[in-house]
Amino acid sequence: MIGLFLLINKSIGCTIPSFSNLTVQSNFSLQNFLGIWYEIKWLSNEYHNESDIWRDYSQSFELGNNVSQRLLVFGKARLINQEKCFSFGPWSILANNGAKMILETKNLNSSTKLNWPYFVLKTDYNHYALIYTCMSENYTQNNPCKESVVWVLSRIKSLSNESLNELDNYIANILCINITKLETTPQGEKSCYVSSSLGLQLEKEDRQAIRKEDFILDKLNNETIYQLPGLINEQQFIDHTDQIQVDDCTNCRILIGPVHGSIFIRDSTNCILATVCQLIIESSLYIRFGCLTLSYYKNILFVEQYKAADVSPWNNTWGNIHDFTSIPGANNYSLLDPNENLFKYLPIPLDPSCSHLNINDNMETSITPFTYGELYRNRNEERCLVVFFHHSNADSCARELIAMTKQSQLVLVQTKCYLINEMSASRLFSGNSAYNSLVTKGPVIGLEFAGTNCVQICQQLLNDFIKLKYQNLPYFTSQSATDAHEQLDKFYNFASMQMFA
Repeated sequence: MIGLFLLINKSIGCTIPSFSNLTVQSNFSLQNFLGIWYEIKWLSNEYHNESDIWRDYSQSFELGNNVSQRLLVFGKARLINQEKCFSFGPWSILANNGAKMILETKNLNSSTKLNWPYFVLKTDYNHYALIYTCMSENYTQNNPCKESVVWVLSRIKSLSNESLNELDNYIANILCINITKLETTPQGEKSCYVSSSLGLQLEKEDRQAIRKEDFILDKLNNETIYQLPGLINEQQFIDHTDQIQVDDCTNCRILIGPVHGSIFIRDSTNCILATVCQLIIESSLYIRFGCLTLSYYKNILFVEQYKAADVSPWNNTWGNIHDFTSIPGANNYSLLDPNENLFKYLPIPLDPSCSHLNINDNMETSITPFTYGELYRNRNEERCLVVFFHHSNADSCARELIAMTKQSQLVLVQTKCYLINEMSASRLFSGNSAYNSLVTKGPVIGLEFAGTNCVQICQQLLNDFIKLKYQNLPYFTSQSATDAHEQLDKFYNFASMQMFA
């Protein structure tokens, strides 16, 4: 509380600046700013009842018809005591002067021009944004604003303490606003995602029933169809989802977000499908499988979609295909060469509305680490098992280790993430009781590496950078190539038993 008290005191005697004297985000990139933002905190000088507080509030910033100068902002939220979402907007924002934008109207049908300043004061595009506007009638930017609004926004439904403290300091010391007046916006597990595709209208109790044809792609030819991450009227389209059906497609290129259940592909020919799901085929010929390496929004939204679909990027068995109609002595499928990437087959979307997603297939940034899997099954090279126990930094540490092993010419063969019980831990770690308590804290991440002097290299790398950066992160690594062979067999067997339990 001492830090908070000092912060508030700094704003005492502070002079509220006019908009003309404010410094906004330098070198502002409109393309990087586009997309979905969640409201974390806000301040308005307008009076409102407690029952009017919004929760699960998010906004989607999209390019208008004039790509270089116009933004459309679509919003969606819930009232604090209600379950249904309501929609508003789109706002029309003039964006021809960097981060110093102008909110012209709050409805495209309105003929009344507001001309409110809408300034992006601070943003790193990937985590936070601080927006400042003035709703005073006939406001001129040379005067202090009497009806100002402050928004603290985040790409996900929370914001780190480091970012919050930085923005609080700015609000208190530059805007001269007492930060205790800012209200926190409740963000629950169920979001009011935003999409403009079907038009945003206020949802009422007697709203029309959802038409399934609005969520089906049918009888299309020579067209590119896309939906930005989120939900259309709360119906999942391109995002994480539970089940997908693809029928009677020819020469199509399809990208689908993480899928919790199944994707059914029937009666289709010469198609490319990129997705995240379990692999089972039946009555299929000439199919080729590869490891999906993909990222967008620098994985901020992609990670959320993985979590929502209950899929781990570490459980990647892309080459382990179950074929219900296998042919003795032959295969109905084959595996792609590791040098072949996704966008050789599926072009990056060129539409300007997708540009802010920063879609790429770079192995270094992919949320799913590239693994050789079955391509390395019969290679006679030294192996090593590395296990990171449940910890807030386990994911980051594992990714850093993978990057460093590539520089040492090691290969990542396979990864797994699952809960190990104490009995299995005792067998896997040769009865070392210290590991038994660690497995009770949550899922572990296991990595299998291969290459010359693999065990020694992994040990040395871990010893160096764990001490340097992750001192409190518990881990296990094989002590010899002989041990590694037996440990890997047990590690994968335990994982298989869990899958079919």
